[in-house]
Amino acid sequence: MVNLENEVWKDVPGYENLYQASTMGRLKSVPDQSGKYSFRLGNVLKHRIGKAGYPYYTVFNSGNSKTVKEHRMVAIAFIPNPENKPCVNHINGIKHDNRVENLEWVTYSENSLHANLNKLQVNAKGANSKKAALNEKQVEEIRSMGGQLSYKKIGDIYNVSATTIWKVIKKLRY
Repeated sequence: MVNLENEVWKDVPGYENLYQASTMGRLKSVPDQSGKYSFRLGNVLKHRIGKAGYPYYTVFNSGNSKTVKEHRMVAIAFIPNPENKPCVNHINGIKHDNRVENLEWVTYSENSLHANLNKLQVNAKGANSKKAALNEKQVEEIRSMGGQLSYKKIGDIYNVSATTIWKVIKKLRY
């Protein structure tokens, strides 16, 4: 295992004598003295990247496996959290930069505010949203029907509620 310059390793609370995190944002297994566990060789672990783009690992403790995010393990090991804040924020917005100096404990609202202020999270709106019940063409058709049919009848045609139709026609949605 190669240590990076000035890299410091520390046990991860809850995983003492099993896993250590480093100030450079890496995770390694602690060598197994008994020889029972072949996965505990003292190697730096290889992470995988989740759907949201965060590096994660599968770790083992008392025979149970758990998926953990790299930045959380580093923060738990190195950054005090006296206010018991639930989220770990990447200060520079780079999801794979898990160096200690780039991480901080925040609330959910602080995390969202940071993402919005730094344009890190772009929320799709209207027909571009993953949850959209209607596409752009349907929205145009619905707006052109306004006043010709009841909201309920239009809703039945497009399989959405009358309230949704009302909001589309009034341009409160989409």
